[in-house]
Amino acid sequence: MKNIIRLLYRYFKKLTKTLYFNIAKYFSNKYLTESTANARKKLSNFSPNPNTSALSDNEAITPFSYDLQIIIPAYNVEAYIKECLDSVLNQKTKYNVKVVLIDDGSTDKTGEIINSYSDARLEVIHQENRGFSGARNRGLEKIYAKYIMFVDSDDYIDCEMYSTMMKYAETGADIVEIGCRLINIVGKVIRTTSFNEETIIGERECVIHYLKQKNTTNYLWNKLYKKDLLCKNDFIGLRFSEDFYVNVHTHARAKLKVIVPLECYNYVIHAEQNTSLQKFSLARTDSIKAGKLVIKDFKKDKQIKSLAGIYVCNYYVYFAHIIKKQNYSEWKEYMHITNRDLLYCLFNTKINLVENKSREMFKKKALMLFLLKKKYFYFEWLIE
Repeated sequence: MKNIIRLLYRYFKKLTKTLYFNIAKYFSNKYLTESTANARKKLSNFSPNPNTSALSDNEAITPFSYDLQIIIPAYNVEAYIKECLDSVLNQKTKYNVKVVLIDDGSTDKTGEIINSYSDARLEVIHQENRGFSGARNRGLEKIYAKYIMFVDSDDYIDCEMYSTMMKYAETGADIVEIGCRLINIVGKVIRTTSFNEETIIGERECVIHYLKQKNTTNYLWNKLYKKDLLCKNDFIGLRFSEDFYVNVHTHARAKLKVIVPLECYNYVIHAEQNTSLQKFSLARTDSIKAGKLVIKDFKKDKQIKSLAGIYVCNYYVYFAHIIKKQNYSEWKEYMHITNRDLLYCLFNTKINLVENKSREMFKKKALMLFLLKKKYFYFEWLIE
């Protein structure tokens, strides 16, 4: 009798696994994206020359007149843009710096403040609102320098940041990363992100080191990139975790990265950015989508897919904490949005059991959650 039960168990287990695999394969084939050229051609048929598109074409202005190009997207930051611009333009550096500031359809006095500057190094672009991604891509339309950095328009930087990072870049680094401070609007330091000095050599090593999330961050604005790493439309319009998506691609193209043990970037935290006070928003599920897109883009690379899968798992558990804590009322919609992406990630990655036993257990629990489709309190399975 026991043998019969055991055989039946194995049979149904195999049948269930086959069924799950076919479901995942169906969704992955159905929603695979086309090439950029074909996608743009189809989009143009529906909306010729869309002014609000996040896409842009890149043009390198050669020979380069500048050593470093700074891209600053700005939208309704009249209270902060002056401090930001002053900190960028007043750098103590021997290097030639080009600042490209994109006023992304601001409705306050941001445009007026920007226009009051008469610095030859500053190029101002006023455009209709295209979102943060569209503004960054617009700044990349013309490449004036060998190296590129991004600054958020409500932040500011220390006066020798660029000199410090360029010194390391001149050693041949494709990416240079520096530490930062998270401060509130009155200038009080909330947290400091510091690094150990480290040099990562090798194309595989750079992206794997980044994905392991040790001695690094997901931020774009504390990194200097060689222009060749960013001459594509990597900014695809994600509202959250786009930095992660872009950094995976840039690190995958890099062969040498240097991490600097100094803190020079000041990231300003506003009251509405306090995640402990924020009501959960469905827009934040873009973090899961970012991980899924990385898995799709690197579908032949098992190690990158595995590490991206861990990233998705981390956010799924993190969101579970928030939903449980806030008694989130739109759990059904959240599940509807995330389950397909989660299922894709579960069946297209294999997480190392030796290094990540807890993550493998998470995958099993998450799959059970997906299949049960019970109320949000079943998230307790994930966070106990």
